[in-house]
Amino acid sequence: MCGLISLRRFAPGLICAAAVTACALGDLLSGPQERAVVVTYVGDTTLDVGDTIPVAVTVLVDGDTLPNPRLSVTSDNTSVVAVLAGGDSVTALARGTARLTIRFVSAILTESVPTTGVDLCVNVPLPNCPLVP
Repeated sequence: MCGLISLRRFAPGLICAAAVTACALGDLLSGPQERAVVVTYVGDTTLDVGDTIPVAVTVLVDGDTLPNPRLSVTSDNTSVVAVLAGGDSVTALARGTARLTIRFVSAILTESVPTTGVDLCVNVPLPNCPLVP
């Protein structure tokens, strides 16, 4: 009988805790919220063989800069430009061009996968590569 009385005393608090937990889990487990995400490459596009540069990207979410965004970076020509193991830098290996594809990775902020691409030129003056003085 004593246990039943204690349970009745705590029942309202337990019900409130269960309701709060259910609401929090509902938000956590619900689908992603669509937000305006813009990914922009702001780093160097012309390199010399042997250069290693950071992948410089700005990610705006609803107009605000997102610090330390999670990114996926790939090169379409890894014999010219290779993405280093951490994915935060690239190195120029040979003369030519390579296209970097940079994807913003966050299922919580958006259902789509915001992506940008940029051509990197290694010791190559081409129409899509600016000349370095």
